[in-house]
Amino acid sequence: MLLLSLQWEEKVANGGPYKHDPPNPMYPPEERKKREKGEEEEEEEEEEEEEEEEEEEEEEEERKKEKR
Repeated sequence: MLLLSLQWEEKVANGGPYKHDPPNPMYPPEERKKREKGEEEEEEEEEEEEEEEEEEEEEEEERKKEKR
């Protein structure tokens, strides 16, 4: 048990080997990283979509002004 706790260095106040929950052996670290990156990519895509929508709205407003 001590060897496992050395990987995470920090111990919980109650003396447990992990500060947070132990890593899930069903998902290797590589997959966890991919999942986290995937979530970040989704957030970036949403931000890009919002920016595109704002640009489109600005273009529409400019067109309306030109027509007047």
